[in-house]
Amino acid sequence: MSVPVSHNSPVPSTTAELGALFRLGWPMIATQLFVMTTGFLDTAMAGNYGSTDLAGVAMAGNLMWPFFMLTTGITMALTPIVAQLRGSRSIHAAGERIRQGLWVVIPSSVIMITILWNSRLVFEASGIDPAVTR
Repeated sequence: MSVPVSHNSPVPSTTAELGALFRLGWPMIATQLFVMTTGFLDTAMAGNYGSTDLAGVAMAGNLMWPFFMLTTGITMALTPIVAQLRGSRSIHAAGERIRQGLWVVIPSSVIMITILWNSRLVFEASGIDPAVTR
């Protein structure tokens, strides 16, 4: 899988490499900043109401994020696989991988939604103060 390097090709400058890296990475950087901002704003708004509300927001986030990251990770892992297959013009194989990914993500999402919908039961079974779960 290694590509032979021509000794006659110019070496890109550090500035050019950093620019290319930023152009590729800025959507991920922006997404991460928006996710962090959402958590910050949730905390800031709930903190104005009181410690019980703040605890409820924290508990809900701690329950939601692992499930969200699981389904996001599955779909993120699928993206380069499908991209490689499309690049090699294996459209049928790419479609197969997408269908296989859906067979994993849809049941995972249904389980996640069911658990989150019934989060009060999860919190109460964990011994969390009922005032926090309201």
